[in-house]
Amino acid sequence: MGPGSTPGGDPGGQAAEDAQVQEPHTPGSWLKQRRLDLGLTQQQVAEVLGVSGPSVSLYESDNRTPGAATCAALRKVLLMDEGDFWHFMTLVEEASEFP
Repeated sequence: MGPGSTPGGDPGGQAAEDAQVQEPHTPGSWLKQRRLDLGLTQQQVAEVLGVSGPSVSLYESDNRTPGAATCAALRKVLLMDEGDFWHFMTLVEEASEFP
């Protein structure tokens, strides 16, 4: 071990970096992260979608899966490019397969 090393790893080093960059693995966690990255509130997203704030909360907690029209609207409000949208839709499809 070198100077400043500790058994079991380097706190604050690569492991901490990796933990911060983890890709969300559910449609809800992906939506929430994207919304936060854009600095939007659930209410702002809800207003653009024409749904209630609690509906957005249900999407983000994976207690409700958005339908096709809502996914298309989410693409616009969350500024998803084609790659982001297809990644999100893959997460939605996977979640639908395993209730």
